[in-house]
Amino acid sequence: MTAKISCHDYGFDCSFVLNEPIGMGVVRKIKEHFEKEHEIDYSEEAIIQMLVNKGHSKEEIRKG
Repeated sequence: MTAKISCHDYGFDCSFVLNEPIGMGVVRKIKEHFEKEHEIDYSEEAIIQMLVNKGHSKEEIRKG
């Protein structure tokens, strides 16, 4: 399954869109983007919850 997430979904005026197979690699890429571009340090758990809110399961994310 693919994770599609964009900063615009969360109210940021940012063109970042990530559309990749679900997994912890996606979590790390999102975390890195938020830290570098928005100076926000979300925990991996917070980002996993963002993906869960988009319909993915925690198991799917951690396994992928």
